[in-house]
Amino acid sequence: MRKYIKKVVVFALIVCAVIGLFIGARFVMLPQMDWRIPADKTVAFMGASHITRDIDVENIKEGIQMSKPSERYIFTYLKLQKVAANNPQVKTVVLQCAPTDLWQNSDDKYFVDNEMSEFVPLFYPMFDTDVWKEYRGNYWRMTKFIVEHLFDYELYSQDAYLQRIAYGSQDNALLEGTMNRDEVKPKLEEGKYGNEVNTKFLRKIVSFCKNHNIKLILVYCPMFKPEYYYDQEYYYKRLEGLGEVTYLDYSRFEMADSLRYDAHHLNKHGAEVFTRQLCKDINLTYLK
Repeated sequence: MRKYIKKVVVFALIVCAVIGLFIGARFVMLPQMDWRIPADKTVAFMGASHITRDIDVENIKEGIQMSKPSERYIFTYLKLQKVAANNPQVKTVVLQCAPTDLWQNSDDKYFVDNEMSEFVPLFYPMFDTDVWKEYRGNYWRMTKFIVEHLFDYELYSQDAYLQRIAYGSQDNALLEGTMNRDEVKPKLEEGKYGNEVNTKFLRKIVSFCKNHNIKLILVYCPMFKPEYYYDQEYYYKRLEGLGEVTYLDYSRFEMADSLRYDAHHLNKHGAEVFTRQLCKDINLTYLK
């Protein structure tokens, strides 16, 4: 019995040592990764699926796509710090700011399994005390997802990791559909966690850009009847405490149903139409 217990203890210690070794490697490797982007890319497009799907960033001469579907502002803030520290030529950040980012369920995505399993393993080596504090009560779940991705080679390869975390591209396969107006149903959703975390880190992004002389442009992309899903008055009140920041509201931008993927996103052709208008408004070069 003693020999069996001894073997179990030794095995457990070996497993813990391996886990510690791989986690430690992340903390050692991440600061050494090269976050530099091409010198002619002076505008970073950041946020979640509205930027990814609604703006044809790949054809904006000055732009680089850094958004990821479902990305919340904590992760955008951590990413922005890396980008700014390594790319002094980035003078403008275009950031998604829609009701989905400041609505009553905005913080839910920090804690649901799908988003935690994607974003926590990517970003946890960047977490500071302030971020860890937001995840109190979820540390065991976080550990689960970190361990599950422990041997994901993409997390240890600079090119693969940065492609996965920062330099996204449009997935045109997701943008070929067309919205069917008859299938659009009103649905106001209330969440468990509210929006205090997302609001807090949006303010941090605003402050960071101001302190680093980066022009921040908040963009509310076109939607089909946003009042079906959000209390618009509530959303606009959440914006009031942000201070002086450029805010472009395209929520009512005229778009045919044939240019929409669904009520929340544009399809490929809609993205081209909207990108032309956005580039005209903020003086960027659209190549299509």
